[in-house]
Amino acid sequence: MSSADLKARSPWSTLNNVQSVSLSPPETHSIDGEISIPGSKSLTNRALILAALANGTSTLSGILKSDDSYWCIDALNRLGIKTEVEGDMITVHGNNAVWPNDNTDLYIGAAGTIARFLPGALAVAKKGSWVIEASNRMSERPVKPLIDALTEMGAAIDYLDKDGYFPLRITA
Repeated sequence: MSSADLKARSPWSTLNNVQSVSLSPPETHSIDGEISIPGSKSLTNRALILAALANGTSTLSGILKSDDSYWCIDALNRLGIKTEVEGDMITVHGNNAVWPNDNTDLYIGAAGTIARFLPGALAVAKKGSWVIEASNRMSERPVKPLIDALTEMGAAIDYLDKDGYFPLRITA
């Protein structure tokens, strides 16, 4: 794994600097226990963006603390949205679809849900200009169909490197 790929790992990642993991069944006894299934990163990120766009305070429980949700929260904080994380709960102080920081750089790691939802949420703002950068791997995934649809509806979005891929500049 390259160091560029490791950049997409957040402080929430439990596998920083781990190249591979091996699993095998126990040799001496059977497994007897309980596990809790964590929330979905996709649903977590959708809810975070909706809570940020809402008017007032939202509390979300059962969030998945993953690299993707870390980068979503980081992007919202950089946009001026206040959040408080406690365990698997987060309080988001929505700003009624107004981004307090209307000119900032954002990094989304390899988070596909954020890559698909955040550009539209920024494009409909009344004012602002933002650069969204992604991990090297995410920057290999095309976003042209989404960006074409948003620009057809009036969004001002420019590719900063390769046409159809991150990084992007979005102007409200």
